[in-house]
This record gives sequence, structure tokens and C-alpha cells, in this order.
Amino acid sequence: MPQPTKLSLTASLVLAVLFMLALFWLDARGVAHRQFGPSGTLAAPQVVKRLVATPGDAYLLWKEAGYRGRTVVFVSGSWPSFVPGERIPDPMYRAYPLQLFNTAQLFERENLDRLSFLYVAALNGIARSIVAVLPQDEFARQRQATLKAKDRRVGADGVYFPREGYPRRFTTAAALSPPAEPVLLYVGASYFATADAEGLFRQLQAAGLKADCVVLCAEMETPGLGPREAGELERFARLIGAAPGGGAPAQAGSRTAP
Repeated sequence: MPQPTKLSLTASLVLAVLFMLALFWLDARGVAHRQFGPSGTLAAPQVVKRLVATPGDAYLLWKEAGYRGRTVVFVSGSWPSFVPGERIPDPMYRAYPLQLFNTAQLFERENLDRLSFLYVAALNGIARSIVAVLPQDEFARQRQATLKAKDRRVGADGVYFPREGYPRRFTTAAALSPPAEPVLLYVGASYFATADAEGLFRQLQAAGLKADCVVLCAEMETPGLGPREAGELERFARLIGAAPGGGAPAQAGSRTAP
């Protein structure tokens, strides 16, 4: 296996530091600059509900709608893990440090996919924090992976574990403690490999989750999905009143939480 060069390690470290600084800046100014649309419970008619094919489509929807500084609740079968530094081309390493400031644009233009879309949303100021709602087995795997981390926090509502300054909390639908503000809700078809639509709907409703935009994603880039997952996603869409064509266009509005 090829070993990373000193240059690539340096650039990866610089990228991590820049990303941490960007997130600290975003969090400090996030409350004043958050962009919301009309919000409510998941079945409320004023909530935008859209069906999309891929996670990249979800990102583009959020961007085009103008959402900023938001909490994303990510419901899916697994956490999209990848190493950002491995996707930076050599010319950017050689042009360190100036071109690394273009990382957000690079990832959006050339590396937007099912693994990177939450990271890109954070880099570009759309996502301020992520709450990942995972099946029990995947949650247990993520919790096990954090055992040696110094900055993890474990509570009744899950595990908080940032990486490279990237704020994220892992939990399950049964243990979800919803954010105090309306969220951008993403529900991926892969979640339904081991769950059913009615169960997830009941758990999210019982938690009191409120949103202004719900994205239902077929996750067509994810291998191994079949008719069961697609069918349950459609059932969930009907439960929340999502129109077959995807509902009304998303459009962020106020700067303060409704």
C-alpha cells in the first residue's frame, strides 16, 4: 500500500485546520444568518417535501433554496464516511496554501456524491451541524468506533463525535432528541432495509421533530437497494403527504426560526 507523502499529510492537516476554523466561524454567526422556510410537523402542508434520486440532488436542492446555517437530520442506513484529503488533487497540494481555500468549490464541482454531500453542505455553509439517525446495528458500529476518541460525548440521546471540527451526533429514531429549531430532514431509502415507514413516521412524530424541508432520497447510487426499500420510501412519502411529483419548490425565507 502506498504511503502518504509529507506534502499530502501537510495539505490534509491544513485542510482540517481550515475546515475547523470555517465551522467555528459558521457556528458563531450561524444563529443570525440561518435561512428557514415555513415549518411544522412532518405532515404539515406548509413543509416542503421533495423526492430526489441521489444525495447530490438533495444538496443541490438545499443550495438552490438558499438554506444556510442549518441543522440537518440525516436518516439513512449508514453513515457516509470518507477521507476528504484523499480527494484533493496533487496540483492543489503543490499550490498550498492558497488553492486550499477553494476546497468547497472543488468538492461541489468534482466530488459531490453520496459519501461527500453532507461534508460539502458543511463546507459551503448550508449545514451547521448533523444529527445522524441510524439503524440500531449501524449506530452500534459508530458508537464502537468512537470509544477511543478523546472528544466524544455519550448521552441518552446518542453519541456526539466531531471529526476535523465537523459537528455530528449519532443516534437512533427511538432515542432521537430533536433540535430546538426546525431542521432540514433527509430520509434515505437505505434506512428501510431494516425498518418500515410507519415505524419511522411514528418515532419522528413522537420525538416532536419539526422541519421546513423534507427530502426523500431513493439513494440510487447506493448498491444493494431493491424493491423493499423503494416501496417503504414511497409509503413514508404518502404518510407525510409528499406529492408524487415532489411537491412545491423549496424556497428559504426568514432569517430567524419560526
